[in-house]
Amino acid sequence: MRLILLQLVVLFFITTNGNAHYSIPESEDSDPVITTQPLNQLECEGNLVKFKVIASGSGLTYTWKRKRPIDVDFVTIVDEPNNSEDSSTNEIRILSTGSAKYPNGTQFQVIVSNGSSSVTSDIATLTVNEITDLTGGTNVTQCFGTNYSYTVTTSYPANVVSYRWKKSITSGVWDEISDGSIYSGTTTATLNITGGTPEESGRYRVYITFNSSGADCNVTSTSRTRQITFLPQLTTPETTILQPTCVVNTGTITVAVQSETDVYSFDGGLNFQNSNEKSGLVVGPYNVIIKNAAGCISPTMICPIVEVGQASVWDGMTWQNGDPDSSRSVVFEQNFSSIVDIEACYCEVTNGANVVINGAHTLKVTNAVNVVDGKLTFENNASLVQVNDDVVNSGNINYKRYTTPVRRYDYTYWSSPVDGQTLRNLSPNTFYDKYFSYSNGWAPHNYGDLIMNAGEGYSIRAPQTFSITTAAIDDKPEFIGVPNNGEVKKTLTGDQVYLLGNPYPSAIDADVFLDLNSTVLEGTLYFWTHNSPPSSAIDGDKKYNYTTNDYAIYNRTGGVTTQKKALSGGYEPLGKIAAGQGFFAPASAIGGELLFNNSMRISGGVSGINNAQFFKINTTAKEGITPEREKNRIWLNLTNTEGVFKQTLIGYITGATNNYDAGFDGVTYDGNPFVDFYSVNQGLNLTIQGRALPFKKQDSVVLGCKSTIQGEFQISIDHTDGILDFESVFLEDKDLQLLHDLKKEPYLFTTEKGVFNNRFVLRYVDKNEEEVVEQELVEEVINPAVIVSVEGRKIKINSAATTLEKVAVYSISGRKMFQKNQVNENVFVIPQLISGNQVVVVDMLLSNGKKICRKIIY
Repeated sequence: MRLILLQLVVLFFITTNGNAHYSIPESEDSDPVITTQPLNQLECEGNLVKFKVIASGSGLTYTWKRKRPIDVDFVTIVDEPNNSEDSSTNEIRILSTGSAKYPNGTQFQVIVSNGSSSVTSDIATLTVNEITDLTGGTNVTQCFGTNYSYTVTTSYPANVVSYRWKKSITSGVWDEISDGSIYSGTTTATLNITGGTPEESGRYRVYITFNSSGADCNVTSTSRTRQITFLPQLTTPETTILQPTCVVNTGTITVAVQSETDVYSFDGGLNFQNSNEKSGLVVGPYNVIIKNAAGCISPTMICPIVEVGQASVWDGMTWQNGDPDSSRSVVFEQNFSSIVDIEACYCEVTNGANVVINGAHTLKVTNAVNVVDGKLTFENNASLVQVNDDVVNSGNINYKRYTTPVRRYDYTYWSSPVDGQTLRNLSPNTFYDKYFSYSNGWAPHNYGDLIMNAGEGYSIRAPQTFSITTAAIDDKPEFIGVPNNGEVKKTLTGDQVYLLGNPYPSAIDADVFLDLNSTVLEGTLYFWTHNSPPSSAIDGDKKYNYTTNDYAIYNRTGGVTTQKKALSGGYEPLGKIAAGQGFFAPASAIGGELLFNNSMRISGGVSGINNAQFFKINTTAKEGITPEREKNRIWLNLTNTEGVFKQTLIGYITGATNNYDAGFDGVTYDGNPFVDFYSVNQGLNLTIQGRALPFKKQDSVVLGCKSTIQGEFQISIDHTDGILDFESVFLEDKDLQLLHDLKKEPYLFTTEKGVFNNRFVLRYVDKNEEEVVEQELVEEVINPAVIVSVEGRKIKINSAATTLEKVAVYSISGRKMFQKNQVNENVFVIPQLISGNQVVVVDMLLSNGKKICRKIIY
């Protein structure tokens, strides 16, 4: 048995009032005793919760500890702002219930100590009523009329007293929502939005009331606020339908844009594209849908692509389904002979029909020509015009072409409008070695077995059966093959001359051809004609040779002929290159890729006029031709009574300058052994010369000529157009110092042999008359430093500050009475003028460049 000695210590002390007291201290070995243990707490997240212990003993201290569900051991709690306080007292205050520091399930205990001994309390657990999850995105976008829901999850659903969902818009006020047509579950854990519209767009929260250890507590989903946007309703697509035409045989649908971020489907939603346009659509229905950035789908718009109009079918008597036009196909099922032009989308010959397009008519087809079963013949001067470059023809046509009146030794320049044509099949009665192509010189093709390439020219002599002396038309040439269509290209080397040809069974516009090839060609075309009989006296590599004055010439300024109203192609080229026509064209300095295409092709026109100028039979094809550019032109002829003829052209035309212009100026070939006639500009002898607009009467053009014949010639006006129809035209003979009015009659002159480039000048003002100057109207300038006076019939000019550079005097009518250049004086006196009393204008140019004009009475 342990012996315990107790020492009794009596403490005496005297109080302030003098009374004596004593106390007996407790034993130092007595342990603290917890009389009231901390209790479990149930509280809402974010609220204040307290844990309290009551213990007996003296000098007690308290150490609170906590152990979260994730902790291994208890950890001492230290006061932290916004988390905990009073952790060293018997009652700790937890300020962040449900936080990471003090989550649901956190255990608390306290160690009570008196310094020598301690006691540990029971464990008290914190249970937190909290929102553990809220479904739905933080910020979502929904399509118009779609459904959406939010579901809130809590830690202890059994503790829930009530739910209340609220909505806020930009004002920041949270309003309760109630069940109705749109909302349901507004007082439950799940809020349903059915058929949402922009009206339901906004922020949503849920407010929950829970049971707790004390009074009921509340939790709100502030940290889990949900934003939702319901997009406006997508309207039914508005569409524009471009139906198939003859030119474009597929349709296009264009959808009106509702939003720049929309995408579009034309197949009911199977595929979407960014573009609001869909082209290349074949016949059929198309279901058009719009989808916006949120994936919302519009109502469907059904868009039908319909077929082009029914075909016009010739049954031998009438057109079934109506007369042909550009919107429908034409089908020939029976024999047919044209009486008017025909226009169609497609053309088909079937059922063995024999179809003839007569000489004055045009068959214009936007797309392909298909000769399936039958025959399609184009008589001389008839035209087949096609619009679409990309279509492919099938089946042969027969295209007839008459020649110029020719003699046996005459050559015609040909070009094939069909594929697969040989030289011999075109003219089978030509002598076997008289078929030629051209490539830096003539190349013979014996027996004419060469196939003619599209866009290239060939020379074929007249049939061997033709007369040597009497010209006749060869009406037998016939091209048989699939008609050429679309682009035809040929690479040209710079500074070389090529024999080209129209590749189509229709005329082409020479101006369009030259414009499209302006960098590839020099710009002047040379057409072969037959105005003079062949002669063995002309130099060349064949027994019978032609002179180069047999080339009619054309460029943008116009054309010149080789004989006035000749029986074989005497009219000048008018800018329409006939089907089957070959021609020479010099390449530009750089050359390049030459192009023919359907944009050049033209219809035959009235009576087939545009396709008639094959440089053969006389024609008045000039009538009805309207130039696209402003053209003011004069054609001059050099002739004699023995039949010499050479023509030159001067034109004032849009696009030309007074310098050399490729395409407007054409250099003479100077191949005629007898004469040449041309204008001279910048050292060049030009058969055609284009000059700048506007036309000025004071302009003059030097004319030159060459002759190997001594004798009498005449220069005459062949014809004029534009403003030159109304202007005077004079020819100045500088050798004889004569000015002749060509509008009155031709000018006769005698010449020696030689070249004469300084004898003749073309003018539009009569130098024999008193010169009248078109005086520019200048406002009279009052300058006190320049004084003009009249003394004794003499005009005195005094310029005090600046010297005079030039002085001129004009009558009121504009007639120049006096002029002095390079005066270089301050004072100048004009001597007495031959004039009665009148008002005159003194025009002065000062050395500083200033112009002064004064009216005086003289």
